[in-house]
Amino acid sequence: MTIMEDLHEREAARLAELLSLLVRVSGRSRRSLEQELELGSGGLGKILGGAGRLQMSHVLMILAALGVDPGDFFRWVYPFRGRSSDLIENARALGSPPAEAAVTPGTPDSPDAAFDERVRESLLRLLRPRA
Repeated sequence: MTIMEDLHEREAARLAELLSLLVRVSGRSRRSLEQELELGSGGLGKILGGAGRLQMSHVLMILAALGVDPGDFFRWVYPFRGRSSDLIENARALGSPPAEAAVTPGTPDSPDAAFDERVRESLLRLLRPRA
């Protein structure tokens, strides 16, 4: 096993453990989530138990079913520990909307909140079935 494969497996296990915690805290049964997500019986257990490879689509589907904003989840999993890197700041500047469009209705008056909302909407679009 390569270093990268080991790192991926450990991080996937950590994310699965945190998703399992959210499922328990939500009060929802795994079976009800499996039905909502159209997973077979035991499918959620396989995803969260490491029997299959945890994919980003799994994480996003589970979060959507639990009503958890992906930005909130990832800020919890990877808390901010200092200033943003120059690369992130440059990308944020390039991806920022004009000032008058920076605030999304219903979100706090903050460019970061508007950016988080755009990311959330993009991720949810990826999860929607295509016609």
